Amino acid sequence: WFAKKAFVPIYGLDGMESVQIIFKHPLVKLNVNLVKGNEYTDNDKIASVVLKRTAGAVVCDLTESGGITIPADSYEQDITMHQLTDTSYEAVFYPFKGQQPNEEMLVVTMKSGAVYSYMVPSSGLDFQKGCAYTMTLKIGKDKISVAPPTTLNPWIITDAEGGEAERIEII
Repeated sequence: WFAKKAFVPIYGLDGMESVQIIFKHPLVKLNVNLVKGNEYTDNDKIASVVLKRTAGAVVCDLTESGGITIPADSYEQDITMHQLTDTSYEAVFYPFKGQQPNEEMLVVTMKSGAVYSYMVPSSGLDFQKGCAYTMTLKIGKDKISVAPPTTLNPWIITDAEGGEAERIEII
């Protein structure tokens, strides 16, 4: 519809037509699987996993050639990752300062009070927009380390059918 000449949604539809909107997003999905070292038992629980310094605000240009920009006054946002299982967490985010080389990216806090920080390697992590990553980290002995494999998977988003929009009169 964006290419239809002189199309104005309020006047260009008869109420029976639907508007097709294709939305490609620049977000990244990160799944983190934690493997406890042998100094931990099944009773030693994880209190939280925090993804550090992601972009707190982005500007989306929804035109066909548009993209994403981070405003100059954007802020850093720490995200408490969503817990999937006792040792598996996920978050959806837009990479920012905490995903740069040599930066603290993840903080794992155990219920015992032990804290582990994962630093981005100096070679960096190349998060690609619209992709899902699975990272396995081993915690214990006062350190956190990557435990292979770290994988990149296509982030499959299924088509959503239907939905309704509300007409708003602007006076």
